[in-house]
Amino acid sequence: MAEKDTIQTELAISDINEKSFFIDEECFNDKNFNTDLISLGIGFKTEPNKEKKSLEIIISYKFFCDDKDNQIEILKFHYSITYKFSNFDDIVKINGNAISIDDRLYITLVGAAISTGRGLLYFKTKNTKLSQLILPLIDTNELLNNSKKSPDKE
Repeated sequence: MAEKDTIQTELAISDINEKSFFIDEECFNDKNFNTDLISLGIGFKTEPNKEKKSLEIIISYKFFCDDKDNQIEILKFHYSITYKFSNFDDIVKINGNAISIDDRLYITLVGAAISTGRGLLYFKTKNTKLSQLILPLIDTNELLNNSKKSPDKE
C-alpha cells in the first residue's frame, strides 16, 4: 500500500463548549450502586463553518445503569470542541450536507476531542461515585468506520 501524502495545516482549538450535563444524583447516593452495572454510549457529529474556517466536533457521552430489565440513563455529557484551520478549504470539503475530511486527520481530531472530554468529565464527576469508573479506550478508527455505516447520532 502506497503511503498517502502528508497533510499540511496549522490548527488551533478555538472553543471548548459544554452543551449540556445531567447526572442522576439519587442513583449515585443509592447504597446498592454498583459500578459493574454501568455501560457507556458515545456519539459524535461534525459541523463545519466555512466562514469561520472551523470544524466543530460535538461529542456525547451517555452512561447507563443496566439494572435487571431497565436501562436507566444516569449521566449525559454533551460538549463540543471547535478546531480552526489555516487552510480550511484544502482540509474540509463540503458538498451539500456531505463533509469530506482526510480519514487520518479526522481520526486524530475526534480522538483528541474524546480525550479532552475525559478530562472534562473527570472534573464534572470528581467526588462522585462515577469518578470511580474506568473509561474504556475508544478506537476512533472503529468509531469512524461505524459512523460511515449509519447517520450521526447524539
